[in-house]
Amino acid sequence: MEYRVFPNTDVCASLLGMGCMRLPTTEDGSIDEPKAIEMIRYAIDHGVTYVDTAYGYHDGKSEVLVGKALRDGYRERVTLTTKLPVWLVKTYDDMERLLDEQLSRLQTDHVDFYLLHAIGRERFDMLRKLDYKRFLNDMVAKGKIRYPGFSFHDDAESFREILDDYDWKLAQVQMNLLDEFNQATLDGVRYAAQKGVGKLPGERTHIDWCFRWLYDQPGVKVILSGMSNMDQLVDNLRIFEHTGSDCLTDEERALLTDVRKAYESRVRVGCTGCRYCAD
Repeated sequence: MEYRVFPNTDVCASLLGMGCMRLPTTEDGSIDEPKAIEMIRYAIDHGVTYVDTAYGYHDGKSEVLVGKALRDGYRERVTLTTKLPVWLVKTYDDMERLLDEQLSRLQTDHVDFYLLHAIGRERFDMLRKLDYKRFLNDMVAKGKIRYPGFSFHDDAESFREILDDYDWKLAQVQMNLLDEFNQATLDGVRYAAQKGVGKLPGERTHIDWCFRWLYDQPGVKVILSGMSNMDQLVDNLRIFEHTGSDCLTDEERALLTDVRKAYESRVRVGCTGCRYCAD
């Protein structure tokens, strides 16, 4: 497993991150607690040191499950990240109230990274009016969070605007071979690297190739994978054990560019944001 340092922090984390949005579930859709806890602890025991969750994952149950999984000394072994549910914030006081609720769920007195969740221009304008900077600075001063960040879903112009507005330590973006020119874009990710902000994209089987493309991008510190069963976890651990920096040749980069172009040529209608896929 390769480990990378987040710029301007004391955090050194595993390149593979444990995403806790797609944990194993039972037939009724609730989290299968024994299997999920086993997976998280297995990942940590095999070198994963970054665990990511959020207020709304698994209908609000992911943070609770993660808190249980990180008992018995596991909390001290990981960098723990969660996210402020911005859509529930109406007043300044809501932000700390929600953070306190999350810390209680997670059974910890602080999180290492705290992200403003899924922000774009509209939500960011609202957070500016509520003085998000004062909130983040106060929470760092109180020791409830160590480093502030944001997760992002909008266009490249908005991404740069948000990056330039505050001294962020982490930007979590959607990034894969097909998103080179979408959302934050590859140029946006490179801009974040120039500013010293660590990035988390979220993914020699096709999975291996996808991971390799992400390894090769500048500034990427952790690659989050939402793993739903032990087989997926073990396979990812295998891939990350045998892959690291400088894993692509120029010929392989050119091949992946050709693959992206081939996929794009088959897409007749791009994503319209209808969210049918989420229902």
